Amino acid sequence: MNFRIISLGRDYPGKITDFAEARNSFLEQLPDDEWILFLDDDVEAPLMLLNRLHRFQPPANARYYSIRTINLTDDRYNPAHNPFFWRCLVSNKARYFGKVHERIKGQPDGLFDIPVIHNHNTGPTYSHDNPFWTRNMNNKLWNLWLSGKKVKDVLTRGHYDPRVW
Repeated sequence: MNFRIISLGRDYPGKITDFAEARNSFLEQLPDDEWILFLDDDVEAPLMLLNRLHRFQPPANARYYSIRTINLTDDRYNPAHNPFFWRCLVSNKARYFGKVHERIKGQPDGLFDIPVIHNHNTGPTYSHDNPFWTRNMNNKLWNLWLSGKKVKDVLTRGHYDPRVW
């Protein structure tokens, strides 16, 4: 399989006002023989998965595949947040919808059990200009704050820029 890895936070050229639209902008330019593996900045794909994807040959009519995701919180596995399959290996035959928590209609063409690791505690835990944050702040508070900021930004500004916190 011919694929490339895209991170919206790094690779999207501008402010994101609609996450589905941002992902679809990459899919619209994608050649028929190429796929995109969408990975957020806080997700790691193990070499075992990448090697498997290079050897994989999807059927010509395949649209997208879901990949098992191991969700960590504070560097720990939490059974309540797992198992999870993420629709992130996509051809140009699929399109996302939904401004936030975007989805793809229909069932995936298959599942990959070799997981990506999604670590929910990446991000600063300290800021000089906000006295609420301290060096010892719990990362759960960071994740809660960031989730609220994303929703607030989209509702009040019409966009969220993932490169700015």
